[in-house]
Amino acid sequence: DGFGFADTRAAARRFFLVDAESIVVATLQTLAKDGKYDAGAAAQAFERYRLGDPTSVAGVAQEGAGA
Repeated sequence: DGFGFADTRAAARRFFLVDAESIVVATLQTLAKDGKYDAGAAAQAFERYRLGDPTSVAGVAQEGAGA
């Protein structure tokens, strides 16, 4: 890709926060910011889907993770 980033597509989507879970959580966070959704529930969703960890993509072998 010319940028030195090589991983599975699912892991790349998670890394750049453009996978389905990331988009849903971003939507919940925006609604919470606007006062239309509970901020605590949005934070729980962030933790539940482990969005801070790009290696947390379920069922996907990560590059360099070993055999």
